[in-house]
Amino acid sequence: MQYRDRLLRRETPLLVERLAHRDPADHDYIAQIKAHVFDGLAAVARTRAEWAREGQRLLAGQKAPLND
Repeated sequence: MQYRDRLLRRETPLLVERLAHRDPADHDYIAQIKAHVFDGLAAVARTRAEWAREGQRLLAGQKAPLND
């Protein structure tokens, strides 16, 4: 089961706690927003990982240390 799916089903402990203090009519909306934010954070993490891999490839081809 994916964490995003657990958010949408309102099954994560923190979300359960937060929803306990909110209007039940807002629960679906809040869960959808939380899942959307999680998707965004995951996309940023994937982009950063690819950026780091590209840096490793560049450094692997470097024969002398950079003088900056």
